[in-house]
This record gives sequence, structure tokens and C-alpha cells, in this order.
Amino acid sequence: MDKLETLEVSGTPEDIGFTIGQADADSIQKQVLQLSEFRETERTWQDSSYLKMLDAAARSVFPEYVLELEGMARDAQVEYETLLIFHCPMTQFRNPRNILRKAAQPSFILQQKVLLQ
Repeated sequence: MDKLETLEVSGTPEDIGFTIGQADADSIQKQVLQLSEFRETERTWQDSSYLKMLDAAARSVFPEYVLELEGMARDAQVEYETLLIFHCPMTQFRNPRNILRKAAQPSFILQQKVLLQ
């Protein structure tokens, strides 16, 4: 059985992101970003006005996480927007028209409230 590696990090959000990016660069580049499902999602959202809105909202509400993600992107040598797409649950829908329909469902609203607490 494979062991789950632990990574202890501290410092500024940028330092934390940098350390995570450095430790996980290989798996980010060779495993996560090569998944065909992720590539399809990335093509859907890259440079979209929706992604720009999500980025602005994240910067407003969770600025420390944005700094961490930017640090991770820099050291993993991937675009910040690529990691934003990967980490943002609202980009995980293949068809943009499904977002409003899915977001209106009570179970989805409850799930998002729990995640934000």
C-alpha cells in the first residue's frame, strides 16, 4: 500500500503556495493537467468572462488563497488560471449552461454553504 506523504508548510500565503508547487510540480504537470477531462474543462473556461468573474470573486473574498494559488502556479510552472480552473468547483461542469440549472438545486446550494463555512 502506498503511503500518503505529508507536507508541513508555513509562512505567507505565497510561501505556502510556493512550497506546495515545488513539492507537487511533477504530479501537477504529469498527472493532473494531462487528464483529458481536465483539458476539456480548461478549454471550456480558459480566458472566459466567467473565469474572470470567479477570479475577481476569489480575490475579493479569499485573497490569501489566491496568493497561495499564485505561488503554487509559479513554482509548478503552470498558469495561475489553469490552477484556478482545477481548484474551483464551479468550473467542473462541462456545459456552461448547466451551471445555472445545477446551482439552483437546493442540494447544491447547501453543499456550497457547507464548503464556505
